[in-house]
Amino acid sequence: MAEEKLGKLPPNCVSTSDFQDAVEGAGLIDVGYVGNRFTRCNNQINERCGWARLDRVFTNSAWITDFQSTTVTHLSRTCSDHCPLLLDLKSSAAPAVKPFKFQSTWCRHADFQKVLSSARSIPVDGTALELLAIKLKNTKRSLKSWNKDQFGNIFQNVKDAEDLVTRAENIHQDDINQVNTATLEGAREKLKEVMLQEEIFMRQKSKDKWSKEGDRKTKFFHASVQLQRKYGGIRRIFNDNSWEENPQKIKEVAAGYFNKALQDEGVLEDEEMLDSIPCLLSAEDNNALTQSPTVEEVKEAVFGCPEESAPGPDGLNGIFFIKCWDIIKEEVIEAAKAFFAREQGAFVKGRCISDNISIAQEMMGGMGRKVRGGNVMLKINMAKVYDRLNWGSCKVSLRISASLIHGESSLRRQPKSVGYWLL
Repeated sequence: MAEEKLGKLPPNCVSTSDFQDAVEGAGLIDVGYVGNRFTRCNNQINERCGWARLDRVFTNSAWITDFQSTTVTHLSRTCSDHCPLLLDLKSSAAPAVKPFKFQSTWCRHADFQKVLSSARSIPVDGTALELLAIKLKNTKRSLKSWNKDQFGNIFQNVKDAEDLVTRAENIHQDDINQVNTATLEGAREKLKEVMLQEEIFMRQKSKDKWSKEGDRKTKFFHASVQLQRKYGGIRRIFNDNSWEENPQKIKEVAAGYFNKALQDEGVLEDEEMLDSIPCLLSAEDNNALTQSPTVEEVKEAVFGCPEESAPGPDGLNGIFFIKCWDIIKEEVIEAAKAFFAREQGAFVKGRCISDNISIAQEMMGGMGRKVRGGNVMLKINMAKVYDRLNWGSCKVSLRISASLIHGESSLRRQPKSVGYWLL
């Protein structure tokens, strides 16, 4: 690749392509590296000097399973034009406690709806938002218990189903009759079902979004999961001109960075300074902005979420709310009416953050149009605008400029800060 070479001569695309095809065909995975990005220098001077990453370490998925923490360090060169590679083999650490995450394959089980209904039948009290939160918590607890006690290990389920088919085939071969034939067909159908459950499970873990249900690519999914485990972790972090590799230090540095970046800076709220802001919204505009969402709008928003969207801290993703809509819709609708923000430009199916850039460009083109109150556009250059927004000043500005009489109570319920979870 071009980023792996530095110098006047371009890389040989034909040789590079052949090498990549050979690596992919063998199912090999580049371990990556730590240190200088180049491993070889021709030791020439001026414009004739050339650098390239020629030396690397490849493994397969089985190796990564046993040695997930394998690292390769590019050491300093001395006499040779190639730098030495230090391969550090570390066996997989003890598995940490994994957070709960809703599994799409659960929806195919015959008892899933019963478990869900039973968990949500527990009587609870509270506001609409509290009711939804408590019932989701009860659902999460019941699903965890059901998954452990009844659904079981999906890989063991496949093995058991394969053994069942083998036994049914032996019995059928010894005595071919209608009963044994039906037993064999039932065992084969059971195997197909659990293999499909395994495929759905692995596709979700691999975060694959382009394959369709029924595409038997478990080997590919396993390789994708291993790659995520390899590259998904943070093994070192730069802090105060040095690298921290201790896991506890990495956590402390990351937490300290976000605590500092997202803390309240104590912006002064001066309402007198905002007295010059005119009220531009009419009573009709105000009523339209503050009315409760309809049932159709709430359902459209829920079903617009991607099924495999990233779950929140409760571990429930988009497919849970879509597949279980008939059971949970009442609580979701009431919670949405209690606290609902309609405008959403990202994380919605069919939309992306870049759409806002296109909208901004169109608005710039229409700045010369005559509208009520005139036109003004502000470009705000802030890191994490929502995260660092002072909600006190925002509420004062909205109250003065829009006279949101009906909406002021909802403004008071706006979050004062954001939360982050390192799962």
